[in-house]
Amino acid sequence: MIWQVICQVGADDDFIPVLHSQEARLLIVLDQPSSPYQVGNRVLSLLGENGLEPGETVIDLLNLAMCVYSADMRIQRRFAGDKWAREIVVHFPVVKINLWKKALPTITRMLSFLTGDEWAIRLRQRPPASSHAKKDVDTGHPVAVSLFSGGLDSFVGAIDLLEESEGIVALVGQYGNGSTNPSQKKTYQVIADAYPDRTRRFGFFVQPAKLKGQSAEDTMRSRSILFLALGTAVASAYGSDTSLYVPENGLISLNVPLTYSRMGSLSTRTTHPYFISLYREVLAALGIRVGIQLPYRFSTKGEMLRGVRNQDILRKGLPLTLSCARPDAGRYQKRSPGTHCGYCVPCLIRLASMKAAGFSIKGAAFYDIVSQRPDPQITRGSDLRAFEVAVHRVNGLTPLQLTSEVLNSGPLPPDEIQQYVDVYRRGIMEVEHLLRGNRRM
Repeated sequence: MIWQVICQVGADDDFIPVLHSQEARLLIVLDQPSSPYQVGNRVLSLLGENGLEPGETVIDLLNLAMCVYSADMRIQRRFAGDKWAREIVVHFPVVKINLWKKALPTITRMLSFLTGDEWAIRLRQRPPASSHAKKDVDTGHPVAVSLFSGGLDSFVGAIDLLEESEGIVALVGQYGNGSTNPSQKKTYQVIADAYPDRTRRFGFFVQPAKLKGQSAEDTMRSRSILFLALGTAVASAYGSDTSLYVPENGLISLNVPLTYSRMGSLSTRTTHPYFISLYREVLAALGIRVGIQLPYRFSTKGEMLRGVRNQDILRKGLPLTLSCARPDAGRYQKRSPGTHCGYCVPCLIRLASMKAAGFSIKGAAFYDIVSQRPDPQITRGSDLRAFEVAVHRVNGLTPLQLTSEVLNSGPLPPDEIQQYVDVYRRGIMEVEHLLRGNRRM
C-alpha cells in the first residue's frame, strides 16, 4: 500500500492531487487553525515573540519536518506489506522549488534511513508566507544553540556549554501532549537558576491532529528530524554560522541492534552519525549555514556524567530529568506519568550510567530491574534479556567482528570507526556492570 500524504500550507492552500479513489491518503494542514487536519503548533509565533524571523527556506524545512513527523505518527505500520516498512509519497509545497529539487535525493535517503520506510516527495510551488508578528527583542546573541529534551544527556550538554563559555546558550525543546514539557520546564529551571540571564528557552509544542477513529503509530522514529529542524530554525534566525549542538551519548547514537531480531522497530537511528551527516548535506544543499555538533559521540552516558563540568548542578537536576521510552504508559501499573519504568532500553542505559558515575540508583526507577529479575517473555523483561544477549555476544567477538557489528547499524566516517567501536564496547560494559549487580550473568 502506498500512502499519499498531502501537505497544505497557509489559509489559501486547498491543493488535492488527482488520486484514484482507492488510494490511501492522509491530509496534513499547517497554518489553517480552523481545519480538523491542522498540526497543532505555534512555532513561527514563538520565534517572532523572541525577535526571530527565519528565512523562507528554513520555514519550508520546518514545514517538511512537521509533515513527516505527522505522517510517521498517523500512518500505522501494520498497514505495510511486511507490517513495518511503509511507502509514503509526500505532496509538499516550497518557495524555491529549483533549490529543493537539488536536495531531494539526499532528503529522501535521509528519511528512509531514519524511519526505515520508502519516501518520495513531490514538490509544488507555494507563495512566500505571510509575515508573522516579530517583536523588537534584544536578548543578546547566543554563543550556541543546543537541543534540550529534558533528558539526562541534554541536561549535561547544557551545563557543559554554559561552563565552557561566558555567553548565552539557547536551549531548544519540542513536546506534545504528555510528560515531556513538565520535565523540560523543571530541568530548565535548574539551569536558569544556576546561570541567571545566560539562557534562552524555546519550548515548541507540535502535535499532529488526532482524527476520530484513528490510532497513533508509536515508533516515532521521525521525531529527531523535527527536533533538528526546530534547532536549525533558532540557530539560523540568530545569524549564519551559529552552531547547533546535539548532546547524545555514543551508545545511544549508534544504537546497534541488541539482538538480530531488533533490526526494525527497536533499532532507532535518531542521532546516528550517518543520519546526522545526511542532515548536514541537506542543510548545505539548501544554503542553510548551521553547523551540527555531536560533542559526546565518543562518550558513554556514564563518561558524560563523570566528566560534567559542574557536579553540583548535575546532582540537583538529575532526579528531574526524564529518559524513559514510555513515561506515560504506566497508568495500569499505578505508576505516575513522567516517572522512569526502569526496564526499557533508555532506562537501563540511564541506570547503568548513574552506577558507573558513582550515583545511587536506589529509587531511581519504578521497577528495580537489578534485584527483581522479570520474565524475559513479558514486556518488562524483554529489553533486559536483549541486553544480556548483547553483552554475551560482545564479550565473545574479535575486534574485527565487533567492528562489523557496529557498522551494521549504518555507515561511519572511516577515520572515526575505531572510536565508535570503542565507545560501543564501553557502553555495553557499563550496562553489564549494572546487570551483574546481584546475580551472575
